[in-house]
Amino acid sequence: MAGGKSTRLNPIVASHRLRAGATFSISLAAALSKGPVPVSSIVIASVATLLMLAGSALGVYLNHRVPNEHLNEATKDIVKLATGIIATIAGLVLSLLIATAKNSYDAVSTDVKSASADFIMMDRALAELGDKARAPREKLRQTIDIAVKTQLSLASNAVDAADPLGPLVRNHEAMQKDIRALVTTSSGEEWLQQRALTLSADLARARWMLLQEETDTLPGAFIAVVMLWLAIIFASFGLFTPVNPTAIGALVVGAVSISASLFLINELNTPFHGLVRITAEPLMRAMAIIGPLP
Repeated sequence: MAGGKSTRLNPIVASHRLRAGATFSISLAAALSKGPVPVSSIVIASVATLLMLAGSALGVYLNHRVPNEHLNEATKDIVKLATGIIATIAGLVLSLLIATAKNSYDAVSTDVKSASADFIMMDRALAELGDKARAPREKLRQTIDIAVKTQLSLASNAVDAADPLGPLVRNHEAMQKDIRALVTTSSGEEWLQQRALTLSADLARARWMLLQEETDTLPGAFIAVVMLWLAIIFASFGLFTPVNPTAIGALVVGAVSISASLFLINELNTPFHGLVRITAEPLMRAMAIIGPLP
């Protein structure tokens, strides 16, 4: 092949390397698209990086295989135009995903803090009812303790997947029964009882909302399509990239940087797992403020 191609790859070696890397990466991406199974953020980022680098390798390989007339300036302009369209779509999708994931993460964090405040307010309302409210107040403290342990178990994946909130739900419902069973002797006590029941209902709703937020994951097919776009973009880069350490380093840095955005998106979408997770500190502070029963 003529035309000033200073660096040549052995076609057989390059073909085998490319086939092995692409087959492995595409198999992993296909596995992600089979269903809403929670996948580690590191796995997603690693697969994305492999696909982009495989795309770059494919571009470099084709650069040494296709005739020179297919790599003229007119062809470059068409490839750049098509790649620009795909890159724009991918950039918009990634930016929207990051914004949505961050908003979702912030909403869950706010819900946890709000629930912690509701626990404190409920204990204050029950405390004004006197000794008759001792039983529900004791269960309130047990509920906070179970909530903290459940959140820590979610972070370490040690919770029962079939019934992650079972102990918390049972204890919370027992507390609600105790509150409803309280005998009030004045309109003031009745108001305090209804106030405690309202806060308890708000906490129950927040609990199920948090469970829904936790189980919401990015569709695997969606992730696979985004990875395909990124692989195509990097294949176009490799098609016209000179084979030297600087160019290869730039491609690697770009692939890792884009994969980091996918890592952040998945981390923010699983607020109780991974490296970027919501801590149980608000609940612990609520427990410290409430303190033990006298």
